[in-house]
Amino acid sequence: MTSHDKNVKDVLESLNEHNIIPTVIVEDPLNNVTTFSFNKNDKYIFVEIYDDGDMLVGYFDNDIIPIVFKYSSSTDQIKKVVEKVCRLL
Repeated sequence: MTSHDKNVKDVLESLNEHNIIPTVIVEDPLNNVTTFSFNKNDKYIFVEIYDDGDMLVGYFDNDIIPIVFKYSSSTDQIKKVVEKVCRLL
């Protein structure tokens, strides 16, 4: 299993443990990127997991330019990604 695939699985499982279900999941097989997106009120939040397993959490809050946080590929960082999504929602 690649870092990308493991992180996709682990992030999704951890989100489910917090009863958070993505509004949309997009797979980009050409670039091997997976995006989970969430819509709440006027806020759009997304998690992107890249080929190397690195992750971004970003959100738009009535702005055109997103606020983005970068995380490396590790179990500890997956927890931080999910914590950030929980706080943003």
